[in-house]
Amino acid sequence: MKKIILLSITSLSLLSACASSVTTPNKAYGKVPPQLVIQMTKSKNGKVTKRLAWDHPDYFGSVPRNKRKIGNNICKSAGYRKAIGYHPKAKNVNGKILPKGGYYCSK
Repeated sequence: MKKIILLSITSLSLLSACASSVTTPNKAYGKVPPQLVIQMTKSKNGKVTKRLAWDHPDYFGSVPRNKRKIGNNICKSAGYRKAIGYHPKAKNVNGKILPKGGYYCSK
């Protein structure tokens, strides 16, 4: 069973193109682009943490061969193993398209 993986909001600069969650990407990316969203979580001691995640990780398609190296590097720099999904029109938290697309990372 896969665990939910979310990065802290302090990693926003790295996360502008990479985040991970539970779903496995499709072979082809969806017509609607995924978007980074801020999720609030509350720990048992009451501390609230803000984290970034993709709103629809199932909208990602497979990573094209020519994007694998950069995607893997982005994911590794954020503490993940590799890029397993890509969408050329993924959006940041403000709804703007990421110039280099977005990557879905695997732990």
